[in-house]
Amino acid sequence: METVNKNKYGLPEGQIPSKTWIVLDLGKRPTEKDYNYSQDREGNIPNWSLAFTLNGSSNHNGVDVNINLKDLQEIGLHTYTNVQWNCVTGWTYSNISFQGVPFAGLIDFVEKRFRQNYDNSQNFQNSSVKDENNEAKLWDPDWRYLYQTSPEGYSVPVFREDTADAFLCVYFKTDGDENYRLVDFEHGGIRFVFPSLFGWKSCKWVTKVDLAVEYKKGFWERIGCHARGRVKYNERWAPQASKFWKFLAGSNSTFLSVFGQSIGTFVMQKSGFYLGFCVDTIKYVFKLKND
Repeated sequence: METVNKNKYGLPEGQIPSKTWIVLDLGKRPTEKDYNYSQDREGNIPNWSLAFTLNGSSNHNGVDVNINLKDLQEIGLHTYTNVQWNCVTGWTYSNISFQGVPFAGLIDFVEKRFRQNYDNSQNFQNSSVKDENNEAKLWDPDWRYLYQTSPEGYSVPVFREDTADAFLCVYFKTDGDENYRLVDFEHGGIRFVFPSLFGWKSCKWVTKVDLAVEYKKGFWERIGCHARGRVKYNERWAPQASKFWKFLAGSNSTFLSVFGQSIGTFVMQKSGFYLGFCVDTIKYVFKLKND
């Protein structure tokens, strides 16, 4: 069994410890209309849902297969303790626990929902999912990539091989918390956790998941991040990535280690905002799109 090379902190190569689960994003957050995460008096989120598609196509009648919190509770929540959250910018938070749905169980549920909805003689001939005879089919067991998107424009792909230990987190607690609580809006709401991957692979405020056959780059992959992002192989940047990105990420972790948690976190949050703005501007000017 392969092991992760540890540094003097006992963490993966290039990582330093953080005292908190740092809130990072690009400075753009979805509106309540686009991401309805409001809680009722019982602490439920009655209007939240997550849509699944196959190969970029809404399912075979033009309507996504959606799951909600009740569905997740029906599948069954598991507890994941002492999960290590590794950010590509160089910090690691090790004292976080989740309650969530195992990825394998979630996908089984989604497949059954597809089949339940379309197991009769309904018309799904416009589906992009075809069998060997080029005829539409209900489910593609050979999907290879999990492509996540959120309302404010973020997108990120994950290789199917990297979902073995994944789960969809619903509740969490950190140091000092007595009880689990719903993953809050600032931390991205209900989202996937991939323990073997760097944190950017976990899309915040995810509203749509495409089970795709062909690879498509996401927001960060388009500008130099590694296609897979496996922690044990230190897969932060694509081989052709500019040294600028590597320097920028290294600077963030340096601020955290030299100036402490408060200043380091502030610098990372502000740099994420301005970096996101710069990237959006460049993509707009040069008409760049996700592949």
